[in-house]
Amino acid sequence: MLSEPEQVLLARVAVFIGGWTLEACEAVCGDDTRTGSQTTGSLDRERILGLLGGLIDKSLVLAEPAGDGMRYRLLEPLRQFALELLDEQHAASTMRRRHAVWFLAMATNAAREYHRPGEIAALDRLEREHANLQAAFEQLLDFDDDDAAGLLAVSVWWFWISRAHWEEARTSPERLLDKSDLRMEAPPHAELLALAAVTAWLRGDFARANQWVRRGLTVARGQREPRPLAAVLTAAGQLALAQADYATSRQLFDEGLPLARAADDYWDETRILDGLARLALARDDSTEAARLLDTCAKLAREVGDDWTLATVLNTLGDVARSQGDYPRAKRSYDESLTLFGILHNDGQRPSILHNLGYVALHERDFARSRELFGESLGLYQRLGERRGVTECLVGLASMAAAAGLPDRAARWFGAAEAAFVDLGTQLSASNRADYSRHLAIARAGIRPAVFAAAWTSGQQLPLQQAVNEALQVAESDDTRSISIPGKGVDRASGRRARLQDDPSLLTARERQVAELVRRGLTNRQIGEALVITEGTAALHVKNALSKLGFTSRAQLASWATGRPELSIS
Repeated sequence: MLSEPEQVLLARVAVFIGGWTLEACEAVCGDDTRTGSQTTGSLDRERILGLLGGLIDKSLVLAEPAGDGMRYRLLEPLRQFALELLDEQHAASTMRRRHAVWFLAMATNAAREYHRPGEIAALDRLEREHANLQAAFEQLLDFDDDDAAGLLAVSVWWFWISRAHWEEARTSPERLLDKSDLRMEAPPHAELLALAAVTAWLRGDFARANQWVRRGLTVARGQREPRPLAAVLTAAGQLALAQADYATSRQLFDEGLPLARAADDYWDETRILDGLARLALARDDSTEAARLLDTCAKLAREVGDDWTLATVLNTLGDVARSQGDYPRAKRSYDESLTLFGILHNDGQRPSILHNLGYVALHERDFARSRELFGESLGLYQRLGERRGVTECLVGLASMAAAAGLPDRAARWFGAAEAAFVDLGTQLSASNRADYSRHLAIARAGIRPAVFAAAWTSGQQLPLQQAVNEALQVAESDDTRSISIPGKGVDRASGRRARLQDDPSLLTARERQVAELVRRGLTNRQIGEALVITEGTAALHVKNALSKLGFTSRAQLASWATGRPELSIS
């Protein structure tokens, strides 16, 4: 019932995943008949709109309003059928290459809007084309076009990070970089290595990050132009800072700053200035830290980069907190959190919530403090960021010390120290003052021998077990009713512990819900994933909390971590 041109177009649009725009369809599916090289089955680009209308009238293509105009799509079973037609027309390879070229161009154009006033609109466009972008990357890998695949990964990396597509941010560059026969020009190769290092660092995988940095420096130091080396030195300096190797970090930043300025590379320049400010904070030079942050903020305002402004506000909050000015710190953190919310960027949210947890602790608002530390910890667990989890454990230990539970505080401080050693890093400089103050409170609260024993027992705890203990005590209305193992567990807490070790206590559906809570899904998202209503999902969450003796989603998420029997295919 379709005309031949409609049959051809139906087959060709199957290369799109998740839908397409008219502009994309004309570029990918249409042929430039002006060259006179048209062949059998050629489609004049000017006819695409009319042919789409015919497919819509026959209920084969769906048309839906979207943020950038009308958007079209095929139902997935029909798309799979149309792909078979495309193979029969011997056009699959051509269409896939056109598809990849189109979305590579789209991504590189969007990347020009990063860190500018048009960033949100650019990221929204990329979000709508998320599936197509990933398909384009796969196709470029299949074509062994390493340069194009690398350019696409570099162009969408900020989108991946900003919109929390962590799996793509980690695996896509690594799949390309791990190729034994990689053929890529040095500048994009060096930049991709730098981005892979930052991703690994943000995920807490310092060993992998160091590996990428070493390779990146080798590639970049052979280039005359300054930008590739500036990018790798920036990543290397941030990594060294995260591992508390302050001397190396300062050396790398000092080398990278003039290169970034020579390349007119605003992004790396501001990242280095922020890193130097954190180094100044680490040596208790808050005046220098504030000066560097002011310079960074000035540059950000000149280009309209709200993300950097929000980051500066977070660091200024750290400066104020290190000076004991908690009201000013709270204002900076709140402004930073609000600005990141406007940007739809949740990447810094766990850090800011953690920082606000210390502000609430200073105000002796223990309920708010444990809520903030607990939410931050849950987000870090979702990201797989063990350093952030450990920083939150220190926050919960500090809260225990302030609440008059010195034995518990000592145990969790000891567990955190062991975790930092295992990670090859240290507590962030911005948290030292709070840490030292609450550690002293815990020491003063019990006899030295008792403190030492609790600290030693904590050092032997796996990080997840320590976190579970801390969350359980922090969420308890009567914290003294829950004892540390070996210190006399009362009947109620012992019963709760036995129940929490038995996943079969939950129904199959409740176990599924617990796993989705661990992944950070809301009740609405859980309902969509399990094809149940939002209210039913909320009821399952409530039942699971009740059966396990928990009072928060953070506790349930922590409990579900590391339980393979809860996995959902």
